[in-house]
Amino acid sequence: MKFTKLSFFFIFSIFSLQNAFSQFTINAELRPRFEFRDGYKQMVSTNPDPNFMVSQRSRLSFNFANDKVITKISFQDVRIWGDEKYKTDVASTGLKEGWVDIKLCDSLWLKMGRQEFNYDNERLMSSLNWNQVGVSHDGVLFHMKYNTWSLDAGGAFNQVSDATLWGTDYSLYSATNYKSLAFFWLSKKLGNLKITATVISDGYQKAYTTNTTYMRLTSGLSLIYKTPKFNASVRGYWQGGKDKNGVDINAWFAQADASYTLFKKLTLQLGYEHWSGQFSNTKKQNNSFNLLYGSAHKFNGSMDYFTSNDDVIGMGLNDLYFNITYGINNKLFLKADYHYFNTDKDFFYKGTTIYSFNKSLGNEIDLSAVWHIYPYLNLQGGYSFMLPSSSFKVAQFEYSGVEYNSSRIPQWAFVMLTFNMDIFKFGNEKK
Repeated sequence: MKFTKLSFFFIFSIFSLQNAFSQFTINAELRPRFEFRDGYKQMVSTNPDPNFMVSQRSRLSFNFANDKVITKISFQDVRIWGDEKYKTDVASTGLKEGWVDIKLCDSLWLKMGRQEFNYDNERLMSSLNWNQVGVSHDGVLFHMKYNTWSLDAGGAFNQVSDATLWGTDYSLYSATNYKSLAFFWLSKKLGNLKITATVISDGYQKAYTTNTTYMRLTSGLSLIYKTPKFNASVRGYWQGGKDKNGVDINAWFAQADASYTLFKKLTLQLGYEHWSGQFSNTKKQNNSFNLLYGSAHKFNGSMDYFTSNDDVIGMGLNDLYFNITYGINNKLFLKADYHYFNTDKDFFYKGTTIYSFNKSLGNEIDLSAVWHIYPYLNLQGGYSFMLPSSSFKVAQFEYSGVEYNSSRIPQWAFVMLTFNMDIFKFGNEKK
């Protein structure tokens, strides 16, 4: 044991001597979350019992960085308390991230391996941090920063297993996973204004085939203006190509918001978001915008009723939202969110448009708080409820086949403790 410690110290002493900057860290994250579900994601049907559950994410990350190379290997275990039978040992730990980032020249780096793709406000590409599992991609990324310019270009190509000797058949996952992904993200700062251009191309293999891949293209611009007190943003994306079923796509997305900080403690935000939709499933063109690999929980209500166009039977969504954030001090923050939802298109039921139905889907209220106990430990909690419209009950029935006739108000609450800390650090500090 003594010899091992000396060897460990000797190896990293060499790194420290050879490089102006060289550091190795081990990071641990533990995140248990209690949830009360009485209408979360799915409206209350006749008289079901509420759900109580505790989920937990445990991550351990090994990080090394010097002036030429940065690398990270992260493992995680995600479980529901009690989902593993007593006195059993079911392996559930997996690789969350495993990548190396190599400096090619002064401003250009190449990152390869299992990694997270987070861009802009995470609307189209996100690590989905709220989800205990999160999202990672197996791919490559070229990223460059030069003065006020930032450029990222990345991609991925998926295969089922190394047992495949001929062809690139990925039809086993054709319904859920992309076969190919390529994206381009360019950003330019002009004082307080930031302009971003995004292009994402992803391909899904046609089911029961080996040589047909349907390609989808999403592109758009973002304008973000920031000052110490006032922030505003406008985003717009167009989507074309073909969907997973080979149907032509012509869809679009728009979002705008503005926030203002009063008295250094109170921040008000007003915003609007639009997903285009289509009238019916029999239409030859798909006009329903797909949110790709972005976060929904962060934007369209904490109860996760609207995570994709499928949740509103492809009719599209309008979300008018307003929120208030108040900092009691530099550790404790309170927030209240209001959402008003309605559809982009008229309602249809079993392929028939019903003009008599109101487009309104209802209102959602989200109340939350976060307490930063220590720099490495915080406690979060929240309570949400939905006031659904009669039209939304029809939409839920059409999507799930479950009839909702309960007078109970859909509600959801959570309490989450997050511990995130570097438990070991060795090397030089970056100057």
